[in-house]
Amino acid sequence: TRKLITLQSGVALRPVDSNVWNALGQVQYKREQDSTLGAGLRRDESSWMASTHLNLQPSQHWLLGARYAARWATDRSGGLESRSLTQLVGARSTWDMTERIDLGLQAYRMWGNGAAQGAVGVEAGYLVWKNLWLSVGYNVKGFSAPDLASEAYTQRGVYLLLRFKFDENLF
Repeated sequence: TRKLITLQSGVALRPVDSNVWNALGQVQYKREQDSTLGAGLRRDESSWMASTHLNLQPSQHWLLGARYAARWATDRSGGLESRSLTQLVGARSTWDMTERIDLGLQAYRMWGNGAAQGAVGVEAGYLVWKNLWLSVGYNVKGFSAPDLASEAYTQRGVYLLLRFKFDENLF
């Protein structure tokens, strides 16, 4: 049988009288099991992930975002057990050039178990409709880490991104 268990919890902090900064903390537990791989090939992986996200808006047209994430993983597959710790730190800056066009820069660094990788890229976005942005970006270098990178695109190459902002004024 194959099992995937994910528990996720987060806390958002936001000042009541301003929107200069926003913070989010998140903890997630994930476990994947697969006993359909054949004799002696059972897969059993579990991990705890914790992340912090901070957005700072120094002016109306400039947004800075920072993230730190860590993943503690245990793999008990094939009769062996291994443990690892992987960490990620990153930042993203976006400038509104006009009411409908924005430009952004991002940089991420991931390390753990003696290895390190980075992602650096640029992005341009267009406001298609109220709260709906279509962006195209390019990472000069990159890596794949969907558990740690969350919604950030960190792989090398061209990417297309669709963002939609949900808030209390939407409906």
